[in-house]
Amino acid sequence: IKSNRERLISLLHGNPNLTLAEIAEIIGLTRDGVKKIADKLRAEGILSREGSTKAGKWIVKLED
Repeated sequence: IKSNRERLISLLHGNPNLTLAEIAEIIGLTRDGVKKIADKLRAEGILSREGSTKAGKWIVKLED
């Protein structure tokens, strides 16, 4: 079973244009819950956002 963190990374790797609200609906969490996970991933340097809130995309930095 994947953790919510792993599911978030997987979703954004496959579709970087998803919004936090869309991810929340897919994972089954609140938008704030997803934002908390995303904020932690950003602080760890795994996730970043490019562009504006509405028209931007997520960048997932996976180690090879």
